[in-house]
Amino acid sequence: MFLLLFLGLALCHDCIHDKIVHSAPRIELVPQNHIHPSKRANGDIFGQPLRILANLDNMDDDTTTCYKAGDACTYTDNGEPCICRETDVIDAEKRTLIMNLMGEVRYHFERLLSVVPRENDILNIRTSLKASSSCNVTIPVEYVDGIVGYDYVLFVTTRPISSDSTLAFARSCQAEGLEGNTIEGRPTVGIININPTPLDTSAAALRSQLGILLHEATHALGFSYGRFREGFVKWNSTADKWERVTNVLRSEDNPGIGHSVTRIITPAVKKAAEKHFNCPGLDGGELENEGGPATSGSHWEKRVYENEYMTGISSPYPVYSRITAALFKDMGFYGVDENSEVLEELIWGRNMGCNFCNDSCSTWPLDDEKEGYRCDDTQPQDACTWDMRGWGHCNSNVDNALVVEPGCSYYMPSTTTYCEYDTKFATFSMDAGEKHSYSSRCFHSSLAALPGSVSKSWTRVAQAPYMQCYPTVCVDATSLKVMVDDIWYDCPYEGGFVNPVDYGGQLECKTKAADIVCLNATAFQPATLWPVFTANFPYETSPNPEEASSNDTLSFITISVATSEMSPKCG
Repeated sequence: MFLLLFLGLALCHDCIHDKIVHSAPRIELVPQNHIHPSKRANGDIFGQPLRILANLDNMDDDTTTCYKAGDACTYTDNGEPCICRETDVIDAEKRTLIMNLMGEVRYHFERLLSVVPRENDILNIRTSLKASSSCNVTIPVEYVDGIVGYDYVLFVTTRPISSDSTLAFARSCQAEGLEGNTIEGRPTVGIININPTPLDTSAAALRSQLGILLHEATHALGFSYGRFREGFVKWNSTADKWERVTNVLRSEDNPGIGHSVTRIITPAVKKAAEKHFNCPGLDGGELENEGGPATSGSHWEKRVYENEYMTGISSPYPVYSRITAALFKDMGFYGVDENSEVLEELIWGRNMGCNFCNDSCSTWPLDDEKEGYRCDDTQPQDACTWDMRGWGHCNSNVDNALVVEPGCSYYMPSTTTYCEYDTKFATFSMDAGEKHSYSSRCFHSSLAALPGSVSKSWTRVAQAPYMQCYPTVCVDATSLKVMVDDIWYDCPYEGGFVNPVDYGGQLECKTKAADIVCLNATAFQPATLWPVFTANFPYETSPNPEEASSNDTLSFITISVATSEMSPKCG
C-alpha cells in the first residue's frame, strides 16, 4: 500500500502490486542471446545501460480503456463492470504528462542500471503474452521477431481502477530464462497501468507522481516479495554458470521492537544499511510488516526508512537512496552505478545507530538535533519536521499502523505547511521576514520587524516563538546560511541564534542543521560570494528622550555585498 497521506488532505495512492501479481499467471521465461559473461573484460559482466522502451500503443487502442464518458468498462484490477466517467478519459494534457513522466522513468533507470549485453542486441518477446494474460496487452506485430536497441519493454495502459486512491500499478510478465530456462533471470517485459482519474497535471503534484511511477516501475524490475522468495541470481565465474541465490530473507522475533522482523540480508543491502544507520552488524534492510497483503513484504519498513521511495507510504519528497540501489545490485540482474546522479542520501535515520533499527521508536531521542522524529504528550504539538521542509502536528491521533506504529508518533506535515509552497499557515501580528521557496526550510523564530523606520525606533519587540520558513543555501557541507528579508546570515553548525538587522526576537538554528539541509546539495556556493560585515555605524545611539530611558541604545549595521549572484543551491 503506497499511500500519500497528509493532514487534512484525502489524497492517497494504494499500491496494489501484490494483488495484481497474485492474480496473474506465472512470469514467462524467454531466453536472450547474451554475450557470454566470461567474454566480458575485467570480470564486469554488465556494460549496457538499461534501455527501457515505453510502449504507449495500448493507450489508443484497447478494449478496456475509457475513450468516452458513459461507455461500459471493466475495472482492470478486479474485473468488475463499470461505466466510464469524464475523469476516466485521458485528455491531451494528461497524455502529455504521462509521456513526460515515462521519459523521466526511462532517464532514471538508464543512468542507474546496466545489463548484460546481447550478441545481436535483439530483445526476444513471447508473442503469447496477451493470450496468457500475464500482461494482457496487444503486442505489436513488429515485435514478433524481437526488438532492436532496447533491454526492457514497459507497456503503458490507462485503464480505470476500482479505487480512485490508486494512481498506478505495475508488474513484470516476462523474464530471461537462464541455464536452460530453469532459473528465472532479469525481467524483460512489464506493464504499468496509470489510473486517469487521480492523475494530476498541476506542477505541485509532479514530483510526488514521478515518485509513484518510479516506485511502481521498480516493482516491475524485480522489487517484489514474490521475487525475494524465489531468489536472486549470480554469475559464478569459477563454475562458469549462473546460480540461484536463495538466501535473501531472514525473519526472526525482535523483542525490542515487539514483533517479528523480516529483512533482506543480501551483501550489498547489508552493507548499505550498516553504513546508513552507522550500525555494524545490522542484518540488512527491514521490510514492511504492516498494511496487509498488498504492502507487507514488498516495501521497506516505513518506521526506519520514512520517505525512501520504496516504503509503503509515498512522500512529496521521495528519496531514491542507495538502499534500493543496493538491492538492485544484489538481484544479480543489474550492474549499478553507485555514483549515479539520480541517487540521493537518505536523511531519515542517518547515523542514528543500532538502537534506531532494533528498538522501539518509543525510545528514540526527543532532543533538538533529532527534532521531528518523535512526539508525545510532553512535547509541543507543533514543531518543524525532521527534514526541516515544513512544520507538522503531532500525529498521535492517527489510527493507521502503517502510518504510525504504537509509540511512534511524529510531526506530520500537510500540504499547507511545507515551506516550498506560498501558503501562510498562521496569522501573525508582526512581519517575521520569512519567504516560501524550494530552498526554504523551517526554523523556530520569534522574529518581528521593528515598527516604523529604523532611525526613529529603538525597541526590539519579539513575537511568540513559532515555526517560520526562510530560504537557505550551503557554503559547504557544514556551513549553512539563512536569509531573512533578503539578507543572508550564518547559521551556527553547533546550534545558536541569528539576530537579523531591523528585527526584534531571534531565529534559532538547531544543532547540526547543515547536516540536514546540505546533505544532498548539488553544488556549494563559494564563501567569497557572500555578504561581509564591514562596519557598525554609528556604534550606538541614544533613542528619542521622549520615548525611552537614558539606558536604552540601538546599534546600526552597514553591510557590504561583494556580488548579487547568490542563488540558493541546496537539495
